Amino acid sequence: MCDMPGARIALVVANDHYDDPGLRSLVAPAQDAAALAEALADPSVGGFEVQVLRNESAQGIRVAVEDFFADRQPEDLLLLHFSCHGLKNAAGELFLAVADTKPARLASTAVAADFVNRQMSDSRAQRIALFLDCCYGGAFPRGMVVRAAGEAQVRDAFAGQADVGGGRGRVVVTASSAMEYAFEGGQLATDATPTPSVFTGAVVDGLTTGEADRDGDGWVGLTELVGYVTDRVRRVTPNQNPQMWTFGSQGELLIARSRIRRITPAPLAPALLEAMESPLPAARFGVVDYLRERLSDADLGQAYAAWQALHRMIDDDSRRVSDAVAEAIAGAELVVTPPDVELTGETAELRLEGPPIALTASASASASWLKVEQDGAIVRVRADGAGDASVILSGPIGERRIPVRATLPDTESEPPAPPPEPEPEPVPRPAPLPEPPQTEPPQTERLQTEPAQTGPVPELSVESVKPPGWLIAVLIVGSGLLIGINWPGAAESSNLWYDPETTGWHVYRTWHDPVFLSSVTALVVSLISRWAGPVALGVVAGASPVSSRTRS
Repeated sequence: MCDMPGARIALVVANDHYDDPGLRSLVAPAQDAAALAEALADPSVGGFEVQVLRNESAQGIRVAVEDFFADRQPEDLLLLHFSCHGLKNAAGELFLAVADTKPARLASTAVAADFVNRQMSDSRAQRIALFLDCCYGGAFPRGMVVRAAGEAQVRDAFAGQADVGGGRGRVVVTASSAMEYAFEGGQLATDATPTPSVFTGAVVDGLTTGEADRDGDGWVGLTELVGYVTDRVRRVTPNQNPQMWTFGSQGELLIARSRIRRITPAPLAPALLEAMESPLPAARFGVVDYLRERLSDADLGQAYAAWQALHRMIDDDSRRVSDAVAEAIAGAELVVTPPDVELTGETAELRLEGPPIALTASASASASWLKVEQDGAIVRVRADGAGDASVILSGPIGERRIPVRATLPDTESEPPAPPPEPEPEPVPRPAPLPEPPQTEPPQTERLQTEPAQTGPVPELSVESVKPPGWLIAVLIVGSGLLIGINWPGAAESSNLWYDPETTGWHVYRTWHDPVFLSSVTALVVSLISRWAGPVALGVVAGASPVSSRTRS
């Protein structure tokens, strides 16, 4: 419905159950809401954005109606439909009864027609249609269920619309006049099959079948729809006369697209009609050639007239003429791709091809579980069930059936997902044994058991390992003491070592004595250890034990 300007929004209000025992329950409103909402929401018919309210409270409906008319654009098309009881107060004012309505308290528990009137007046939308499927007075014929009693003047209730908005298109359509009942299409017996009301049922049929498109332009206008509904209702209930009031309306409100194009054939030229009846086969053959061209004409009236004329010539006495007619008709047939459909849960598409007269075909389903949506030359098909059915393509030049086989998705063919592996049970760990007391291993053992360090070895500079000053001072002092103690004197003045009792040997200190030399070396190294670093310390450490062992 993209060629219809503005948003298309519908609100369907249906009430079939009433808390007050004085208001009889209704059968039709539930069916009214479902059937009308489906037709209006169908993209190939109404293309409306539909909201349905069923058995709501008066306050809830008032809020929904105000929201429905608020914040709209001038080019929007709004359609409001009420299916419920219609009541009047002592002043004859119209009220719409809902679930919590109390007939003795209409002002506070029902939806006043004046409230709806004000919301319509305040809306910026220039195209508004109000449908009231409820009664305003009359009798109760046998076999029909009355929606209300009393008289209510609908035109007076909405007369203010005529002075609103400078030519805005406001239309009010009612199921009956001020002095009549609106009927439901069945008795309120427990075994009755629920069906839409006579009025709403005719509205739905006019929209879905395209019968309401009386001028054959492909659109169902509001005036056409009311005319169709009036004829249908009068054939069922002669005492019910739907009414329509327009307030400031200019032009036709296009409610829906027609599923079936009703094309009126254009009259053929008299000369062409004479040539069709000519006794000369060549003349008739020339007519066939001319009609073949007209069959592909964008003027659907001309194309339809050519199609009808060719069918009158199909049994021509001349074999050449009849074969040419058959070939021309076959060239105008609708081509559908693919020729059949297999559905396994997804949506399939059918593409329609052919001359303009063939593309006027509309799509419908032969089964309720098969859903069909048509958008020009594209038909989308989906299934809510399984079985064999057909997509029916109907147009002015004939009908075509596309077989459809729908199956439910085979979930068993897919291997089931493996079950999740159970998590292993935790093994209980034994209680830790008490560790024996650790003894300090020898230095050599600790060095052997220490793991080797991995990674790059840091570079050490001489500056980073210089011994502290106090250690150097101690080394110098100690080395000086060793020299003083071991200083060589006169011959035999100091014994280095002696054993007179056992061997009688006497060893004396000399200048080349190892003890003396080691003491001097320790002093020198101590003096240069500040600059020599670890090398000097190593020499001192090696010299000191020699001196000690020599003295002992």
